[in-house]
Parts: sequence; structure tokens; C-alpha cells
Amino acid sequence: MRLSILFLLLTTMSCTGPHRLNEASPVISMEKLQCMGNCPVYKIDIYENGTVLFHGKKHISPQGKYYSHLSQKKLDETINKFLENEFFSFDNSYRSKYIDLQGTYIYFSYMGREKKIMDYSAPPDNLKELEDIISKLAESLKWKKMKDQVKVSFIN
Repeated sequence: MRLSILFLLLTTMSCTGPHRLNEASPVISMEKLQCMGNCPVYKIDIYENGTVLFHGKKHISPQGKYYSHLSQKKLDETINKFLENEFFSFDNSYRSKYIDLQGTYIYFSYMGREKKIMDYSAPPDNLKELEDIISKLAESLKWKKMKDQVKVSFIN
């Protein structure tokens, strides 16, 4: 009996926390790419358990790899915004002839559907709203520094 309880406790503990997310895919992800100026360069991944990973690269604070957590309510609100704005109906990319603009990859996965969009210029207002929601979310969270062995996956 003790061994069963110990085994159950160890298996549930080992499945929690950001260190197990290398095997999972995010529900929402956004990556801000480098521009010719001082644009903030970072990546944020939001997982279905509410864990949020942040990798600040350039022109942003904090820099490095961090994690935080969203409440279930806030996660549901964010997912609902993606559904209300009909994320899956957007084009796959919004491009420009100009090369000095900041690009953004934004990704959403829901109920077996997934889509990644490259926004380089003039996205629809609804898509820009979603990008702003994720940016503001990143600014509002309290970040904890990750240990070096944790890997953050990037959208390719």
C-alpha cells in the first residue's frame, strides 16, 4: 500500500512544472522577430495546464528563459479570444515588400486543429488584437528564471 501511494505521488509530481513541457506542444505561441531597429525579440508559449514559457532575446527585459503560470480562467479567456476572432479563418501569412519591419509568428492549437501565421505587415485588426493580448499578457505576468537544462521549443 505504501509503495502504491509513493509511486502515485512520484508520478504525479514528476509530471508537473515547466521541466516536462519539452514533450508537450503549446496551445498558443507567439514569436517576435528581429527588425532593423530596436524591436523587442522574444518568444512566449502558453500550455494547456496554464504554464507560460518566455524567452527574451534582445531589446526586452527580462532576457533569458523564464516561466510563469496563468489561472484557468485567464487561459480560458485567452483561448476564447482566439476563437471569437476566428483565428483559423486568417490567411497563413501577411507579407510586405519592405524588409525592415518586425515579423511575428503566432500559433494556436484547439481541438485537434492548429495554425501558424506569419505576420510581417498589415494584418487584419482581429489578428493584431490577438498579438496585443499576448504581448500584454507577457507584460503582466511575474516571471521566474528557468534552470539551464530546460529547453524552450521554437516555431520553425
